[in-house]
Amino acid sequence: MIMNRCCKFIRIWLCISVCTLLISCGVGNSGGAYSIPDAGQNVLLLSDIHFNPYAECSKGIEPCSSLQTLIETPAEQWPVLFSAESINTYGEETNNAFLMQGLDNLAVITLANKVKTVLITGDVLTHNFDRNYRTFAPSEYKEQLTEFSAKTLLYVLQQVHKRLPADTKIYFVLGNNDNDSGNYAMQSKVFLNTVGRYLSGFIGDNDKAGFMESFSKGGYASISLSDKIQLIGINTNPISFSRPNESASMEQLAWFESALLNAKNNNKKVIIFQHIPYGLDTFYSAAEDKVYPVLDSDLQIGYLALLKQYAPIITAIYAGHNHREFFSLPNASIPLIGTIAFNSYFGNNPGFKIADILSDGTFNGYTTYYSTLGNGSTLAWAPLYDYQTVYGNPAEITTTLNNFPYSSNIQETNYRRYYTGGDTPSREYINDDTKWKYFYCGIKYVESALYQQCVNQY
Repeated sequence: MIMNRCCKFIRIWLCISVCTLLISCGVGNSGGAYSIPDAGQNVLLLSDIHFNPYAECSKGIEPCSSLQTLIETPAEQWPVLFSAESINTYGEETNNAFLMQGLDNLAVITLANKVKTVLITGDVLTHNFDRNYRTFAPSEYKEQLTEFSAKTLLYVLQQVHKRLPADTKIYFVLGNNDNDSGNYAMQSKVFLNTVGRYLSGFIGDNDKAGFMESFSKGGYASISLSDKIQLIGINTNPISFSRPNESASMEQLAWFESALLNAKNNNKKVIIFQHIPYGLDTFYSAAEDKVYPVLDSDLQIGYLALLKQYAPIITAIYAGHNHREFFSLPNASIPLIGTIAFNSYFGNNPGFKIADILSDGTFNGYTTYYSTLGNGSTLAWAPLYDYQTVYGNPAEITTTLNNFPYSSNIQETNYRRYYTGGDTPSREYINDDTKWKYFYCGIKYVESALYQQCVNQY
């Protein structure tokens, strides 16, 4: 059954490959205001914010009056509506106090680093967003989930932008929770149109039409950052292991190939950003002693094939989803760099990255910032580590990951140390020597069979 589905997938993908030579699929050409100057620049990487607008609602008290107020009030006025609550702690979703304080203190760091570009790799919204809305919304508003989910997402993006220089560009890809249709589902067209219209404000005039065409269709986009760099954002929901959508995945795959071909024909390098990384769910694999994919093994075949085909022009992939610091190699030539969550729901210290991206899109290192939550009242961001000090020359990242040591090496020790953003109260499988193999093999391999072979060796 799996083999039949795989063969069918490959036949369709080959057909699409031919078709993309003839169509452009709405991919924009370079033009408009550039974000990456010739000298390169520092870029803010944010992931998994998981803002919770229901933080002041209580189970058993429904409908929730504070939610009704948010529904009825423009998002620009929301900050004054939330109570002066303490910031949330480990194991909790991001409340407004955490969001405001975290962004206020983050702004000082971004200003010092002259950040003018922000990449947000998904999951702005809280877990179980749709379920909580249906629980707490007054009956007369039950049908406004789409409007409220988009409104909440844009509230967070607006708060990020508000704290940065006016000419800062924000680029965003959807996570599995950024949704009005349920976790990992394909978002509705209304939701995509609403979010896309806001994001199009950061897109150059020559790219706006192409951006809106692709984003409103499937939540993906190709954006010109400069005359040397194309940024491609992928919607990983239809490729997910939890809720695969073959037709949406294949449509996006055709567009993806067209976007890569377009970049190649324009002599541009490509940066890819997406929410769910390629590869395996190392946490659940370690917990269950069993291989757990995060993307559908069959549906990711075509995407991995394109990454291999266009590897010479792809500089890096940036992702989130795991709430941890991590790397992987979708193939031997392309590094995938994961950013720790801004949220502390899974017991990690919250954090973010300031990455150095050169004028041709080449990865040139990063500094990860973090905060502990010990006193429950202050987010004090501080450097956790910088890539070059811990792992060496950023230009050699693929060599570093291909040769990553299994044990008895400072790189292996530091990977495990920084995985959760430093010391946390949570118990972590990565610190169990008998489980380390699941995380180590996740750095090296993104396909289930190769990953399993690696795990079996240790």
